[in-house]
Amino acid sequence: MIKFQEPVMFKDVAVVFSEEELGLLDSTQRKLYRDVMLENFRNLVSVGNQFYKPELIFQLEREEKLLMMETETQRDGYIALLSQGLCGSGGGDPVAPGSRAPSSLHAQCGA
Repeated sequence: MIKFQEPVMFKDVAVVFSEEELGLLDSTQRKLYRDVMLENFRNLVSVGNQFYKPELIFQLEREEKLLMMETETQRDGYIALLSQGLCGSGGGDPVAPGSRAPSSLHAQCGA
């Protein structure tokens, strides 16, 4: 006898936190949660098991985009400070576009 299983949907694998629970996560935990949830959704889409985008995914994508913009803005600010000689010991290697500023740079620039 063949048993047919229903396809796995996002609601079957999603972990949904309340606002209060989300507030208890530190930034590293929040990023891990966002990354795992987005990866799960994208995997389901790739195998054709998800036909609509839940509101939670819209929220996580917005948060991901804001975090990327914030990181880019901070990186650009560090690069500008370096190029003007206003940060660090001067003459150091510039931070390449797309890379993160070293933690020593954060400390030297008061970040």
